[in-house]
Amino acid sequence: MEKTYDLPLHIYYEPIIRQNLQAYKQVFQRLYPRGQVCYAAKACTHIPILKIAREEDCGTDVASYNEVRCALEAGIPANKLDLNGNCKEDSLLRDAIQLGMNVIAIA
Repeated sequence: MEKTYDLPLHIYYEPIIRQNLQAYKQVFQRLYPRGQVCYAAKACTHIPILKIAREEDCGTDVASYNEVRCALEAGIPANKLDLNGNCKEDSLLRDAIQLGMNVIAIA
């Protein structure tokens, strides 16, 4: 009898992650030279994945305390973190400003 599992299996392959980040950076450097490519932490907050983003000199888009904590633990500088999304707690906004993170606000 075949054994099955209800949860999905996610496989992250470092060379492809690096290749994708580098490809995005090439396009942005050409079209938006003052822009910054950011890895979306909500895709995976696994610290080794975030370290790849740091090593590729990318920022990180964060939306929660956990995503901020993981990105900082991965060594991503606070000024390369973009706090994005609506309905943020005042304390998270205060901490982001104090750390020097980029706060994305759209009216």
